[in-house]
Amino acid sequence: MSSRFNRCFLFLMLMIVLVISPVFGSDLQKMTREDYAIIKDKIYELKERIKRLEEHKQQQQQQYQYDPEKLASEIDELNEEIEEYTVILEKVERKSLLDIINVSAELRTQFDWFDFKGHDYEPYTEKKLGSELHERVHMMPTNRLRLNFRAYLNNSIKFTSRINMLHHWFDDDYPVYPELNFLNTARKPHNLDLKVERAYIDYFFEPLTNLPIALTFGRVPTTDGLPSDLKENTPRKSTYPGLAYDCETDGVALSALMDEYIPLNHPAIRLLWVRRLDDNTQYFLDQKLSDKYGVYRKDDSAMDTLNIYIGQFETYLPSPLSRTLLMANFLWIPNAPSSDLRYIPELKDFYDEDTALLYADVPESEGEVSKLTLFIESKNIFNTGLDWFFDICFLRSKAKGALRFMFIPEALGMTGEPVLARHAYDIYVNEQTSDNIAHQLAALKTAPPPIGLLNSDGVSDRNATAFHAGFRYTFPIPKLNKPIFGCEYNHASRYWFGINAGSVDELHKLDIRGSVWDFYYIQPITRNFLSRLSCTIAEFDYDDGMSFYHGDPLAIDHRVSQISFMVDARF
Repeated sequence: MSSRFNRCFLFLMLMIVLVISPVFGSDLQKMTREDYAIIKDKIYELKERIKRLEEHKQQQQQQYQYDPEKLASEIDELNEEIEEYTVILEKVERKSLLDIINVSAELRTQFDWFDFKGHDYEPYTEKKLGSELHERVHMMPTNRLRLNFRAYLNNSIKFTSRINMLHHWFDDDYPVYPELNFLNTARKPHNLDLKVERAYIDYFFEPLTNLPIALTFGRVPTTDGLPSDLKENTPRKSTYPGLAYDCETDGVALSALMDEYIPLNHPAIRLLWVRRLDDNTQYFLDQKLSDKYGVYRKDDSAMDTLNIYIGQFETYLPSPLSRTLLMANFLWIPNAPSSDLRYIPELKDFYDEDTALLYADVPESEGEVSKLTLFIESKNIFNTGLDWFFDICFLRSKAKGALRFMFIPEALGMTGEPVLARHAYDIYVNEQTSDNIAHQLAALKTAPPPIGLLNSDGVSDRNATAFHAGFRYTFPIPKLNKPIFGCEYNHASRYWFGINAGSVDELHKLDIRGSVWDFYYIQPITRNFLSRLSCTIAEFDYDDGMSFYHGDPLAIDHRVSQISFMVDARF
């Protein structure tokens, strides 16, 4: 009886420890780990005792005199004791796992109405085609699922990840934006697959006294750029301002906290290196581009490696503005690789290696890009319920070359140096040419102009500016769960290059060369459940060039409005 009483008392005490340990914190969590080891040893000891008793029971000659019934009863009692300890062990194991892993989820259903007005244009020109178009999309429904994981492996290592599913109802053929979709594969509507948006390790160390540094590597947190936390009504989810950089990113980053070295409020210096791998895959956006087989066989027409370097200084202001964040961000692309436009159907024939009429003159680099972004965001300023932000960006590009499609006169029995393919007809049509040659020259008129870094000549440097400003106000109405109204405005000049493909809004408004107004109303329903109604009006002054940073932006008259309603559950 004494043995059973001791076991019952130990079982009761361990259950009490398991219940109260989450309340009383880390000291009891340490005791739980000690209990875990003790219980494992106890179970092992009991199993060994049962094993010995079973052996004695099976022996015809026993070393000791045991009553068979008493022996069976003792074995049952030990099995019961093991079962009690196993229950405790399972609870300890479960709690130990939950201590280091945090899992959360988000489910959003959104309905969008789009309205478009504007003209189509003759390729590579500002000449309008036909009459003005007016097109609508009526109530496009979308589901978005996010699963967030965090694991605190120890005091020095933290793992974070997020996987996404973003899907239009009954639609598996949504267009890709932008064409170079390595920037936003988990942030665009797709099929029902879960895609990894983030997966990175933070390793914390202190090389010098009072200089804590975090080394971050993997798929790093560069989406949900600030100030998207205001409209999304979430804590800060990104390291960088959206106007500077908002894309899915694989890279390596360093963050240093400078509290002991700079007399400001939580100052930090961050450095990030991003590298787009030189990929020799044969297909791009489901179109076959190359017959180069083997990972080590270079495809000369493929876009070369892209390196991006980002440096950032940030700090909070002193009290009473301690919730005001300041940032200065510098982004540098030392060599912007030339474009690979084989996936554009209209240009595929100009890459044809079997024709002798022309060739693609591809520079090693189109040029260099640098961006300086200044950002300020203040929350609940002076306890008024008002949040506001402002950021401005200055961009400078230096040209080094352009992709040119060149016509070879010798291929048609003519003399002269190679000329731009789009000019070949005008130059040679007056010579003695057959109808067949004239037809071939006419086909070259559809070739694009030189495609450089935000230019169409390969030599022009560009400057651009963009700014983004806005506010939101939380109404002090507890009966309505303190609803929120917000307004934002952004504008960018002709040669702007936003790098904002991973943003959550469908229009990618911070990439638009033009003006955008954005209004929204957030209605919290419960702590983990809210709805939002928003209206966005975008005026496009210039197009996207040939894509990404390639080509000279041309004037357009597109106007897009979007009305959205969404419900969001976070749990």
